[in-house]
Formats: sequence, C-alpha cells, structure tokens
Amino acid sequence: MATVSLLVSVSLAAADPGQVTVQRFKTDGDAVTYFGGCDFVNPPGPLSCHETRVEVYKEGVSGAPASTAPPKTPWAIFIDDYTVSFTSGGPDAQPTYSNERTGFLLNPTVTFDQQHLSFLNVDAQVPMSDGSTFNFTGKWSSVSDRVLSGNDGNGLQQFGLVRHSVDHCNTVNNQAHQKYVIANMTGTLNGIPVQSYPDLGIDYIAYNHFVFIDVTHGSC
Repeated sequence: MATVSLLVSVSLAAADPGQVTVQRFKTDGDAVTYFGGCDFVNPPGPLSCHETRVEVYKEGVSGAPASTAPPKTPWAIFIDDYTVSFTSGGPDAQPTYSNERTGFLLNPTVTFDQQHLSFLNVDAQVPMSDGSTFNFTGKWSSVSDRVLSGNDGNGLQQFGLVRHSVDHCNTVNNQAHQKYVIANMTGTLNGIPVQSYPDLGIDYIAYNHFVFIDVTHGSC
C-alpha cells in the first residue's frame, strides 16, 4: 500500500568486512479510491467504460540507521484517468486500458484522522497531462475495523519481499508495520458527484512504516 519507486537502498557502511543497507519508508497517510462506470465483477459483454483512480498520500524516506523519524514531506495527490475496454462478457473477461491521462499536485488541502483512520478528506485542483484541470473533492470514510500488523503486514508481499532470510551472502530483515481500514469515498470531480465502487472493497485509508535491512557478509 505504498509507492514502490521510493524504495531506494542507501549504503551505510564500508563493503569490507560487510555492508549494511537500511531503508526506512513511512507513509504518514495514504488513501486510494477507484470510481467510474465499469463492472469488474461481471462485465456485461463487449463495451468500453471510463474509470478514475485517485491516491492521496504523505511519505517520508530515510537511510540513517539511527533515525526513527524519517524526513517529512508534504501531502500529494495523484490522479490516473483512463478508458477500460472489455472484448467479451462474463467474470473471466480481461480488460485493456487506453486514453490515459494523469495528474499530480503537492500540498492539496487534507484533513486526516491519523489515529483511528476513520476519515480522510481532500480538496485539490490537479493539472492533468492533457492540459485540463481536475477539480476534485473526496471524503473517505472507514467501513471496517482497523487491521494492525506488527511487522509482517501484507505490504511485504506487494513489494515481493520476505520478512526474514539468510543465505551465504546476505541476512535480510524486512518489517512492515501497517495500519489500514477498508473505506468508501464520496466526492465531486469537476462539480459532478462521484463515489467509489460500493461492493469491491478496494478503497482504503492507511498509515504504514516499513524498515528494510540487508547485511552483506564480508566473504561476499
């Protein structure tokens, strides 16, 4: 539930007798929603539909092994807007994507219940890649209990990582401290009411802290 592109390793010790790499990656807040006219559960035959994905997040990264508070970064909003096409109907129909346009903005107006994850609200005017502007307001509201992970959250699987491994050359410890809820979103896009898909359960609000430690043995 985070941006994989920020997971950049930082070397913190000499290569001999061993090299230690520590990366801390923290999301002080993260909310994602999908909305549009697409039926992904049971597409009703050959058709094209429109969908928008919105993510609002605040991230911090640190390579310092003694740092428990990564540098703060501002809130950001990312919008991905595209057409989804199905060439056949039924639950096994595979979608294709086209006509994509994206937008990004720093410092949108955000209010967030970090402790309980009961809500996240955003108001932003986002410049898009086609020259247009998306005026977006969104209100995420929790619809589930909080899911808490001490150090083995499912983000490790999303990153393609394991929590602990040892071989001849490396000792690896990866920790995913995660807290999230399933949420619904209601809002407006350019003045038109929008809401998340009510039955898919893919929208969420999250607060995460990941720590990745890799020790390369001196013999390697």
